[in-house]
Amino acid sequence: MSWPSTCRDECGGWSSSHVTLESLERMRGLIPDCRLVTVEGAGHRVHSVRPEEFAAVVGEFLGTA
Repeated sequence: MSWPSTCRDECGGWSSSHVTLESLERMRGLIPDCRLVTVEGAGHRVHSVRPEEFAAVVGEFLGTA
């Protein structure tokens, strides 16, 4: 299964991910139709901290938004 979106979370101005933005940008360039999504203030558990934003991103991907 391919997932053409990469979610990146941010908390207080710093990323809680161990993957650098530079690496995410590089991955985005390698995966067809990929886009990078940043959910501000979500922290690591974006699906539970910002459920509406997460659902909107996933809904767009699935074509249900």
